[in-house]
Amino acid sequence: MYLRMAKRLLFNTNKRLLWNLAYKAGFKGIRAVQKHKKRLKQGDFFPPFLYISIINSCNLRCQGCWVDVAAKQEKIDVGKMTFRDESDGSSVRYYANIGSLGLSGEVDRFLMRHPNLKQLGGKVLFLYATLIQLLSCPQFQLKIRLDDDSEFEVQSRLVAVANGQFFGGGMQVAPEALLDDGLFDVIWLKEMNLATFLRHLPKVYFGKHMDIPEILHQRAKKVEVQSDENVWLDIDGESPGKLDACFEILPGLLKLKT
Repeated sequence: MYLRMAKRLLFNTNKRLLWNLAYKAGFKGIRAVQKHKKRLKQGDFFPPFLYISIINSCNLRCQGCWVDVAAKQEKIDVGKMTFRDESDGSSVRYYANIGSLGLSGEVDRFLMRHPNLKQLGGKVLFLYATLIQLLSCPQFQLKIRLDDDSEFEVQSRLVAVANGQFFGGGMQVAPEALLDDGLFDVIWLKEMNLATFLRHLPKVYFGKHMDIPEILHQRAKKVEVQSDENVWLDIDGESPGKLDACFEILPGLLKLKT
């Protein structure tokens, strides 16, 4: 039976799917385990694989599992985003990492139109798409309200409402963000010319951009952004809709075990 299954897998399966299986489950899986062992030697613990369960607890004791089922559960925050979908109806999405708008939304839309580019891989893919869209992405006129403070207007290519730190194939856009502090880290660009943006872009991959005068940062539990222009949203790598949008933090909603 196993020989027949192996034969069907090798000769009847699409060769592109076989290559993806070998690359992701083989090469990338082995590399993830090796990196995990290296982190253990350095005193850092983060498992090579992330398992998400629909239940709150697990009674299994699987050999080789990195999850300590007896350990205390950790709680992290979740972002709730209310926005306009493509048909101008009201919609809601939840996210654990970063919601953003402007250039990041334009990048998502570009990648939706060119799905064949996904073979480039995460970091190269998003860098290429960012550079392409940067040439045509305007600086949008936005109205922003943080918590219940007064509304203010900015001209900006990008606003990030961050629960986590990284997006866009490894850009550390919010290096000070914490998953469990009950607050968003809100990052936005002031009016910035193209040359200045390109000069500072490499710093974002290392989280070294926060001292740039044109980049502003505040923390808030609720963020409202409006615009009369067509500004697309990004939520964890997808573009489900556009402004107007309201971001709200839901503290400790998601339970994790490591």
